[in-house]
Amino acid sequence: EGAESPMDDYEEELLLFANESDYDADVDYDYNNDSARDYSGENNIPRAHRELDMQEEEEIHEYPNIQADTAIMEEILREGLVDEIGGVEAYVANEEPEIISGNVVGVIKSDEEIAREERRVYTKYFIGVSACLVFLIVVIGVPVTLKLTHVISPTVVLTDAPTISPTCMPSEAPSSAPTTDHFTQVVEKLLPLSGEVLFDPRTPQHKAARWISDVDQMDMTHPLFEQRYTLAVFYYATNGDDWLTTKGWLTKDSECDWFGIEGLSNCLDGCTSDGEVCGIRMVSGNGINGTIPSEMGVLTELTIFEVQDANLTGTIPSEIGNWNKLSVLLIKDNKLEGSFPATFPPNNRLGTIIMDRNRLTGDSLVGFLPQLKNLKWLQAIGNLLSGSLPDDISSLMKLDEIDLSVNSLTGTIPNNWDETHIISSFNLSYNNITGKLPESLGRAPFLRNFHVSGNSLTGSIPSSYFNLSKLEELYLDDNSFVGGFPQSRGPFYENLEKLSIHNNIFSGRFPAEHFDPYKLSVSITFY
Repeated sequence: EGAESPMDDYEEELLLFANESDYDADVDYDYNNDSARDYSGENNIPRAHRELDMQEEEEIHEYPNIQADTAIMEEILREGLVDEIGGVEAYVANEEPEIISGNVVGVIKSDEEIAREERRVYTKYFIGVSACLVFLIVVIGVPVTLKLTHVISPTVVLTDAPTISPTCMPSEAPSSAPTTDHFTQVVEKLLPLSGEVLFDPRTPQHKAARWISDVDQMDMTHPLFEQRYTLAVFYYATNGDDWLTTKGWLTKDSECDWFGIEGLSNCLDGCTSDGEVCGIRMVSGNGINGTIPSEMGVLTELTIFEVQDANLTGTIPSEIGNWNKLSVLLIKDNKLEGSFPATFPPNNRLGTIIMDRNRLTGDSLVGFLPQLKNLKWLQAIGNLLSGSLPDDISSLMKLDEIDLSVNSLTGTIPNNWDETHIISSFNLSYNNITGKLPESLGRAPFLRNFHVSGNSLTGSIPSSYFNLSKLEELYLDDNSFVGGFPQSRGPFYENLEKLSIHNNIFSGRFPAEHFDPYKLSVSITFY
């Protein structure tokens, strides 16, 4: 059956073989040689097939055209394994062999085809689910968004009295939170002190006003209200949040208990008996970074202000001239600029000014020095100060140490000193000083250190200097001095420990025998 079936116009058939034992053992099957196989003869039909009675032809219906493997289809057509209507004959090994018509045999697909079809099904499923989700988002999300936009974007109208609907005004019930009116009142009170910067939320003044209004809630009529506000401004102006130590600051504690509020012997606790701050002493390396606010001028009881080795920038505000009781100003190793405020005089208490290594300029400081009658120690090393020392600087009878080295001072050294002066250390090195050494300075009985290196001084060492029995350090290098040293032993040689006279034009013999070699450090150049 099927040997005479037509072989044309069919694209897909399937041959199912039974086990090898179902075939006639007398027949030699050569599966490797197509020419030896001839399925058209009776002897080549399986035994199970020969033993069956001829059965009536089943009604065969044409099955759909199914895409099949081209190579397999060509082999089926070539071998002639088709039935009368073109179906593939399939032989199945059962207890009772039977012939299965080709129209009931399905196509066996490869794993790759099955996987491909599964991917197509999953892709369609994913696309369908995604489309449904997008649809739901559009249907639900857009109305909700429009509704929320309508809710959160109304025009807020402030009224004098609470309305039925929620407003920004406080409720009638008592509340610990301050009202907007209270902050407005605080700003109005502080306007004469701080000005328009109070309206800028970015400024230290606005932040301090907001703190004292909303958090601290100090009574505006309190006599220390401005003092507390001022210290809050200082905190914000110097980035207090970044300080290493902030103990007490911006808490309910008294400002007298805040870290760094401490004074001198007459004000050890940092506050007077009335609670007024009389001392600010911030330790070095506490992370202070910012400016000195002008509001600090209200602290009129300050006797000491110490912020050293920090990062203070900007200028020194003129308002600190109100510190009429200030006796110590320590602001060295910062980045302060501009001129020293000319508002300090008259101050009869300021005894110590140390402001080394800043960027201060101008001649105001040296100009009003004679007015600081209590000045004992002035040190401003490494700035950009200009001008010349006034002649009446010698009127400062309490002046003990002055060091204005490494600046841009000009002029000559005043020459009106005498035995009544107590000056012990005088340093004008590395400026632009000209002229000769002041002869009267040799009469200052307590002079221990005299440094004028790196200037443009000329002339010889005055003979009065050789009578300075307390002189320990003498630095005259890098000038244009001439002359020599006395050959006989005198008071000059008794206590001298450091002598630097190189890069001058000294001549003659250096009397080394008068110096103690175990005590003296000498740097000399003789011609």
